[in-house]
Amino acid sequence: MKRLLCVLAVLFLVEAPAARAQSLLAEADEGRGDLGELLRLSGTFWSRLLGDRPEGNPFESLDEGFRRYDVTPEIGGVVSGSGIGLGFTHTLWHEGQRAVRWSALATSEGYFQLALVHETVLKGNERFRLRTSLLHRDLAQEDFFGLGLESERLDRTDYSLRETAVGSELDVGLSRTVGLRIGGDVRRLGARSGENRALPSPEIRFGPAAIAGYGDDFAYATIGAALFWDTRDEPEYPRRGSLIQGDLRQFIGLGTGDPGFRRFGVELQNALPLPGHDHGLVTRFRADWLDHGSETEIPFFFTRGLGGSHSLRGFPLNRFRGEDLVLATVEYRSAILPGKLDAVVFWDTGGAYRSFSDMRLGGLEHSFGAGIRVLRRDRILLRLEVAQGSEGLRFLVSFSKPF
Repeated sequence: MKRLLCVLAVLFLVEAPAARAQSLLAEADEGRGDLGELLRLSGTFWSRLLGDRPEGNPFESLDEGFRRYDVTPEIGGVVSGSGIGLGFTHTLWHEGQRAVRWSALATSEGYFQLALVHETVLKGNERFRLRTSLLHRDLAQEDFFGLGLESERLDRTDYSLRETAVGSELDVGLSRTVGLRIGGDVRRLGARSGENRALPSPEIRFGPAAIAGYGDDFAYATIGAALFWDTRDEPEYPRRGSLIQGDLRQFIGLGTGDPGFRRFGVELQNALPLPGHDHGLVTRFRADWLDHGSETEIPFFFTRGLGGSHSLRGFPLNRFRGEDLVLATVEYRSAILPGKLDAVVFWDTGGAYRSFSDMRLGGLEHSFGAGIRVLRRDRILLRLEVAQGSEGLRFLVSFSKPF
């Protein structure tokens, strides 16, 4: 015990790494771009275009107005595939290293998210960061094609998901490169028919017995942890370094008949600069699996999906879903304008299964493509990509990082 206390005492004296693990509260959050950065970039272009002319710069004026009222404008989506949306984050209170912020975002497809967040550094120690959040979101038009790689493109259906959650997360810096995130929340959610009237709902296409949890409301308490080792130079868009992360979450059903289960995940990333010109290779591997320890089916919307702008990019969002999934990505990135514009060529492969026992390496789905990325301060402002899968060509627009 004394030896353990000594080790902990040493760990607690080191500086915390940046919070780099994915949020446990909003697991499927799309990530949004800073519209303020786009305004400042547009303002710079406008100034160069007009030179010393007396006309005012509308982009700079708009950006200054947002800054005056501690508002950060945002562009992006609630989740991947939710359409392009506009929103903001407003700082309600700020004192030292403590702050209270609220944010809202709505998209062109009818998605909506509202969040209230309190962040603080415990007792002035940079190693401990506590975040408490209240989150509500309406996902208006989610696609469901069935489970597994055998699902058919023509079986596309539409459902909506409403979720409200409140929880806390604690980030602990164990060293300069090792961090731990622990957290828990209470959430209520339920799936109903979607707002895309051109598509049938899942219970019509597949039958009520095949869609566990559809039409019902569920309440869960969850406890989770993520441990990671991160040497990347810039987590938002790394040029060198590696990430190794393992995460788990226990879902405890609070309602009668709400099945409990566990979710596990492993993430590996590596960014390798190549000799010569400003270019390099970035690789990623991800595996997720569920364990519900019984014959009880878990609600279908807790299964993981592949497809969209962050995984198998040659397929639509959630084209393949399953309790277990595996994904691998290789990207070649080359700077056209260093720090401002990159060209990218990529290849994705993966599969989603009812169980890993169904996985066959020869049966994985693949996609490949290319694109350009507008950067500012090592962050992605805009991502334009075209990807080819076995079901056709797709064009992608995103304001967040690919993974």
